[in-house]
Amino acid sequence: MLAGLFFAEGWITFDAASQQPLDAVKQQYSYRKQIPAEIKESVLQALSYYPELKNVRIKFVIKKQYSTLTTRPSAISMLMPKGHRKYVITISDKTIPALTPLLFQNLPADAQIGVIGHELAHVADFANDSFAESIMKAAGHFSSSYLDKMEFNTDKICIEHGMGSYLDQWSSYIRDTLHTQYWRGSDYVKKGDDHFERYMNPGTIEKYMHIVK
Repeated sequence: MLAGLFFAEGWITFDAASQQPLDAVKQQYSYRKQIPAEIKESVLQALSYYPELKNVRIKFVIKKQYSTLTTRPSAISMLMPKGHRKYVITISDKTIPALTPLLFQNLPADAQIGVIGHELAHVADFANDSFAESIMKAAGHFSSSYLDKMEFNTDKICIEHGMGSYLDQWSSYIRDTLHTQYWRGSDYVKKGDDHFERYMNPGTIEKYMHIVK
């Protein structure tokens, strides 16, 4: 796991196995981040595409839960102004049999970076919200149509940050593995192919990649 020492300018992160500082490039993306060692490489690679999140506090947690990945502000920081919030990205390490191939540890390396990039796009989006906007987005989670639009827009943010090729790997892996064209998340895994593009299909990702060039 990662360990650290606190200095006036913030946390300096070390590899606990060697107690040596990470290289300078990776260290800058570790600032104010809590990252389990087993996902460190993928997370730091994805973070390198989001320079605006350098000073944002983000905690990555691995635990057993039904959903494969979730991103949310911590409960207390919801009440705090922009720039002072903390975000929690939770990654499952156990799930129902149908979703086992989608567990983070079972993904190809580029798909891991892609799905983390998607979650960081949520953070980049949330970080600009006022308190009222945060409440409205939280309430929107009760609407399937709202979630369709939000997740589609989150994929757009990910592509705009230059992560389209990684997102494409994640999108293709899901559809090839689950033998489906559309993907609306783990809650819909037993409901079949319902033709709503909540998360972008590979063809849509490639189209938006050309648009943002």
